[in-house]
Formats: sequence, structure tokens, C-alpha cells
Amino acid sequence: MSIPKMGILAMGLFAILLFVVSLGQTSTADQDVDISLKQATKTAMDAGINKGTLRVTEEVTINPTVTKNALYKVYADQDNFKDGQKKVIIHSIQSRPAMISTEAYNKFDVPIYKYATDWDKKKRESSSMVREQEVRIFEAKDLVKTIK
Repeated sequence: MSIPKMGILAMGLFAILLFVVSLGQTSTADQDVDISLKQATKTAMDAGINKGTLRVTEEVTINPTVTKNALYKVYADQDNFKDGQKKVIIHSIQSRPAMISTEAYNKFDVPIYKYATDWDKKKRESSSMVREQEVRIFEAKDLVKTIK
């Protein structure tokens, strides 16, 4: 094999390597945002339950302030993928029925974009974004208790 053919082969293998690394990084970020948001939303809903109302009226309601603070704290603690800019949005939160709707973003640099766009020295966006949504609702079933 001549030198130019080996150089082209090496560049091709490098491009494939960059693609695989970028795909793996994007997949890891997506899974992390998915798992972190689901766990944080579930834990925040559990932390925000008004236990007094639950004991007295047997109805599940949440305290929106406690739930919101717990969501932000737990999401920050749950997040394992430390690369990128993260953003959590609470679209809706209700006390009765107990419901929360959340969305999370992670914007991070991807190697293939960086190397593919930096060759002409123009400042371009070299990042990718993953997004996840989660809705959690605690619904009560109507129970009719019959005394025999």
C-alpha cells in the first residue's frame, strides 16, 4: 500500500472513530437525562405529599413548593453526566390532583461536530442537545366501603 492510500485509510478510520465516540456520548447523555429526570420527579412527588391531608381525608395532595425544591435538589444530585449545560423546567404542578410535568435539557459538545466544523476557523455551534419529558400524576380511585 502506498503512503497516500494509507493516509486516506487512516483519515477514514479516524472519522469512524469520531462518529462512534460522538454517538456513544450522545447516547450516554440521553440515558442520563432520562433516568435522572424520572428519578428526580418520582422522589420530588414522594417528598411533597401532604401527609396530614392523607391521614385525615385519605386524599393524596402535594405541597408545590416542597415538590419544586425537592425536584431541583434531587435532579442536581442524581445527574451523573457532568458535561454540558443542564436545564430543568417545571411546566405544571398541581396540588389536587397531585401532578407534576417536567422537562430537562442537556446541551454538550460533541467531538465530531467540533472537528468537522473547526477546519475553516469560523465560529460555529459544535454542540448537541438531548431532551426528556416526564409527567407524574397521583390519581385516586373512588372507593365505596360497604360495612357488613
